[in-house]
Amino acid sequence: MKKILFTLLFAAILLLCGCELRTADQMYAVPARPAADYNLQDAINKAMSGLDYAAPKSGTNQQIVQTVDIDGNGDMEYLLFAKGDSDNPLQIFIFDKQKDAYTLVDTISCNGSAFDRVEYVQMDSKPGKEIVIGYQLNDQLSGGLCVYGFQTGNMEQLLSTTYTQFLTTDLNADATSELFLVRPGPNEWSKGVAELYLIDNGNVEKTIEQNLAVPSASIRRVLPGKLQDGSRCIYVSGKIGETALSTDVFAVVDNTFTNISLSADSTTTAQMIGNYFVESVDIDGDGVLELPMLMDMVQVAEDGTAAQKIISWYALDSNGNSHQKRYTYHCFADGWFVDLESQWTQILTASRQGKRVDFFSWDKQYGVPIRLFSINVLTGQNREEQANLDGYIRLHSTTSAVFVGELT
Repeated sequence: MKKILFTLLFAAILLLCGCELRTADQMYAVPARPAADYNLQDAINKAMSGLDYAAPKSGTNQQIVQTVDIDGNGDMEYLLFAKGDSDNPLQIFIFDKQKDAYTLVDTISCNGSAFDRVEYVQMDSKPGKEIVIGYQLNDQLSGGLCVYGFQTGNMEQLLSTTYTQFLTTDLNADATSELFLVRPGPNEWSKGVAELYLIDNGNVEKTIEQNLAVPSASIRRVLPGKLQDGSRCIYVSGKIGETALSTDVFAVVDNTFTNISLSADSTTTAQMIGNYFVESVDIDGDGVLELPMLMDMVQVAEDGTAAQKIISWYALDSNGNSHQKRYTYHCFADGWFVDLESQWTQILTASRQGKRVDFFSWDKQYGVPIRLFSINVLTGQNREEQANLDGYIRLHSTTSAVFVGELT
């Protein structure tokens, strides 16, 4: 009787739910692909006829197909990067969803050999994002750069220029991004030029140009950051020949684009140590990049040998004033450095023998240098046993070396 009641109850539930029994394959079938996806693929295939895919080579956006809300309506557009053999071989196809189907709504063409980098940024207060496109030019050190905006319901070119390096950042703290770029000077030996572009009332405006300390082809690094007083800035470092590294620091001061490093009390050029350039770095972890300046250690013997170097790290404020932050001794060959108290810089000297560096206190009235401490890098097969010898203080270990210190 119970079995009959259970069967009737189960049948009633099926009837009330309007369900019907299905096979296991039907219950676990893969969801059907939306029709719009097939339409987008068809539109892409049609646009790509006779072309090759050509994704940007650098930056954070290196996909062949990218999605971004360029018109600010809340829906994503699809951007496809391709290359052909026409007069303008680089193509960016923009697909938008209209009703239930994707349609090719616009095309951006560039006369270059490859896409270098693309960024999508908010350069004004209007909805949507501007497209900043950097592309390579055949047999040229500089590239081409275009900015496109969706100002009138269609893609509109707002800027076309050349560049060696560029980045987008909110340099003047107005909640929109500006375009910072470095371009070549009048000839290959001329110093490079830095420019800042912004959009105001739908128009691109360029601020006053600023010169760099080096040609644009010598630029090694362009970084956004902040100054000692909290103002935003851009650090541009480049090589001077084979013996020096220069850092220019750009900021907006009193609504004027300025190279503040030109007015600094301290030099921003650091000589090379061995085969390594000394780059600006946040040496004390306070969020501000410090600039390096080399100082000679005192010498015990006047035998013509080059003095060991101390690095004096300083930061700039928006007025170009320098603020001393830290002193270090760096052993770049073995990958370590040691912090130094400021009062040591006038009496400390160092001597290197192989992978061991001895530090001495020296003053002519002493007569002889007084050894204070040593740092050694042990790399042999028995380095672990050596590190446990009396007098050694283990400082750090890697898979191939043990760093030890010794106090005297």
